[in-house]
Amino acid sequence: MRVLGFSRRRRIGMALLVLAALVLSLFDGRVQRDRRNEMFDLYQHLVPRQRINDGVVVVAIDDASLQALGQWPWSRSKLAEIVGRIAAQHPAAIAIDVIFAEPDRLSPRQEGELLLRQGYPGVASALQQLPDYDQQLAAALRQAPVVLGVGALTEDAG
Repeated sequence: MRVLGFSRRRRIGMALLVLAALVLSLFDGRVQRDRRNEMFDLYQHLVPRQRINDGVVVVAIDDASLQALGQWPWSRSKLAEIVGRIAAQHPAAIAIDVIFAEPDRLSPRQEGELLLRQGYPGVASALQQLPDYDQQLAAALRQAPVVLGVGALTEDAG
């Protein structure tokens, strides 16, 4: 008799354990999610996933870039050089997530116009002879499969 009672208790215990597991699986709580993420991290550390080249490369303007190339915004001639270097790798597309809302203030042509208004015609005409950075960037963009960001203005925007 005792063996039958133990067997019945055991079955009830197993049934309760299965029921508890099902109920817990319905509720994905923070603790459970954290444990699952920790297990995944441990697994990735022990047996890391092999990286597969999916063909997408992000060229970001990050702290290391700013340290190497100087503060933002960079001149359009520098951006033209970067686009040219990327285009030399024959990408399917280059997406640029930067809005070029006004002319490059670092361009010699813009500086020349400013100096002309300030009464320095000799320096202004010399600067006007140098390459225009906006034109350099435009030429680089025409040579490459580039997609640019778009910004929209409302009617009341000044």
